Amino acid sequence: FGVFGLGFFVYAVGGTIDTLFFPEALPSPTYGTGKVNNGVSYNGSTQYSRMANAFSMGDASFSFWLKTTSTAQRRVVSEYDTASGSGWAFIFEINRTANKMTFALVHYGVGGSTEVTSSATINDGTWHHIVGLRTGNTYKIYVDNTLSGTTGGGSTTNTDAPITVAGEVYGSTLYSPLPGSLDELGIWIKALSDTEISN
Repeated sequence: FGVFGLGFFVYAVGGTIDTLFFPEALPSPTYGTGKVNNGVSYNGSTQYSRMANAFSMGDASFSFWLKTTSTAQRRVVSEYDTASGSGWAFIFEINRTANKMTFALVHYGVGGSTEVTSSATINDGTWHHIVGLRTGNTYKIYVDNTLSGTTGGGSTTNTDAPITVAGEVYGSTLYSPLPGSLDELGIWIKALSDTEISN
């Protein structure tokens, strides 16, 4: 189903649009042309989207189209478990390494994090298809249907938290807001195959 002009899909989770998102966490994002039909643009200061429900994630895949020219370190997608105080978070972050995309499971203030960074540049102002997945202790990132980074021997810790798009929310505060446009965000509670990614 589509949400907020962002083609948004949650597989193996269920739920309704009303319960998936906090409507108050959407301060007038800009709707317009996306990569596929409509997309959503965020201003990099106050705008973000956030799901109301927490998702328990072990093996998982995230997929989205992104267009940005940001050279700052910014969160694109974040599942940060602040409620339990565990400090674990699945994240996509641009410019952790300059001009690249990083997919990671981070553990704030503790250590034991795992990350994989794309070899491809993603902040050139054109649409790029990004997929990050975890299968067991292996983390992979794809850019435009091409494998762009792999890390093995990583953490297998599960997360259980709401997901924020275009930033990261801790308590009621927004951190690392993203300036850019997103479209067709998808989340799967499994590791996608190469064939599924290319399709």
